[in-house]
Amino acid sequence: MNSVRSSDRERFLRSFHTRGECWEWEASCFERGYGQFKVGEKNWLAHRFSYTIFVGPIPKGMLICHTCDNRKCVRPSHLFPGTHRDNSDDKIQKGRSRRSRGSAKIDMDAAKRIRHLYLTTHWAQENLALDFGVSRAAVQMVLAQKTWPDGTPPIPRKIRKKF
Repeated sequence: MNSVRSSDRERFLRSFHTRGECWEWEASCFERGYGQFKVGEKNWLAHRFSYTIFVGPIPKGMLICHTCDNRKCVRPSHLFPGTHRDNSDDKIQKGRSRRSRGSAKIDMDAAKRIRHLYLTTHWAQENLALDFGVSRAAVQMVLAQKTWPDGTPPIPRKIRKKF
C-alpha cells in the first residue's frame, strides 16, 4: 500500500477507543476476534493496517504480533513484526498457548501438575495423557519443557521412561 487516503485514515481513527494502555478496535471484527478494516476492495486486519499507517510497510512474510496479547488492540507501540515461530514462542513464553485434543486444554497449572504427578506418583505417560485429555506426545513435550516451560529443568529422558 503506497499511500493511505485521508478519508480512510480518519475513518480508521474513529474506529477504536483507548482502554487502559490499548487502543481497542470497536468496529467490525473477523470471527477470531481481530479487528477488520475495509479499504477499497481489501479487508485488512485492523492491527496490520495500523502498523502500516503509523510505522511503515510490513516486511514481506511477517506477521504483526501484539505485545499486549489483545487481539483488538491497534496501538502501534503494542505491535511488532515477527515470524510464525516468533509468535508461537511469544504465546508459549507468556503462558497463553493452549494445547488441546478434543475439549481438553493444557495451561501452565496443568503442565506443573503433570510434572509433579509424573515425578511423585510415577504414573505412566499414557495415564497422565488420559487423565488430562491430551496425547502422550503432549505429555512428553511438557515433561521435556518444550511446551509450558516453567524455568525448572527438563525431566531427563531416563526418568521419563514408561513405567
